Amino acid sequence: MRAFEIKIDETSRIRLHRIFRELERAGADMSKPAKEASISMLRSVMKNFEEEGRPQKWAGWTEKYRKWRQRIGKPRGILFLAASPKPKRRARRTRVYSGELKRSITPIGERRGNDIILLATSKIPYAATHQFGRRSQNIPARPYLMFQDEDVPQIVSIFQRHLDSAMKSGGAR
Repeated sequence: MRAFEIKIDETSRIRLHRIFRELERAGADMSKPAKEASISMLRSVMKNFEEEGRPQKWAGWTEKYRKWRQRIGKPRGILFLAASPKPKRRARRTRVYSGELKRSITPIGERRGNDIILLATSKIPYAATHQFGRRSQNIPARPYLMFQDEDVPQIVSIFQRHLDSAMKSGGAR
């Protein structure tokens, strides 16, 4: 499984870290808000697919590839198609046009030692190619495993809500 690190600004990181420390002092179980936050992150990743990149749009197709897609009748979004085209005898490799990459993304929210891990990941072999690009094959990076600064307040709110509940109940969660 390949994991991709998500970075947030320093102020938000400090706020999240403070909330985690308070939850730990209250004896709260961090797995529930971590799972909830990872699902929130998954929604953000799905929105990246829907908008074909945020905040910056993904690079478009090359003219040659665009024409090929039109010819096979599959002019849909950059990283998603609904069905596979009929195989061609001279095809060098099998191409997948099923939306498998998008459906393969799994949210993970868990505690590992002293750390809370929140991430979205994919086990699809070509996931990293689309995330980071592959210069040797002329495939530009189309980062989809990321969430935006606008998503941070919701994630902070999830942990804050859990903290408030843990503090009210004396941390018995």
